[in-house]
Amino acid sequence: QEMAKILISISRETDIVARYGGEEFIIILPNTSEDEAFSLANRIKTTVEHNAFSINNSEEVSLTLSGGISSYPKNAADAKSLLYAADTALYSAKAAGKNTILCFEGTINGKSI
Repeated sequence: QEMAKILISISRETDIVARYGGEEFIIILPNTSEDEAFSLANRIKTTVEHNAFSINNSEEVSLTLSGGISSYPKNAADAKSLLYAADTALYSAKAAGKNTILCFEGTINGKSI
């Protein structure tokens, strides 16, 4: 709930914030460039790093986050490919040592992106 509050507070009114799986979130940023999305993701990452999260109202922990960014139409022609590209970038960020934001670079359906 605390993470969701951070995501919503930093996002714009036109953005869509949704939980995607157990510990993953998606933010859909309409009419936003890749550079703007990267900047927003880094603001979120920094806010999360500087926040103490409560567990059972008795213990506080620090969290970090990794993120993957993809953009339409640069990285994908449809919603499924866009999600795949973001997920690919996310797993690359985790593999790079976590607490990292990366933009998608690669191929989808044999097309170099």
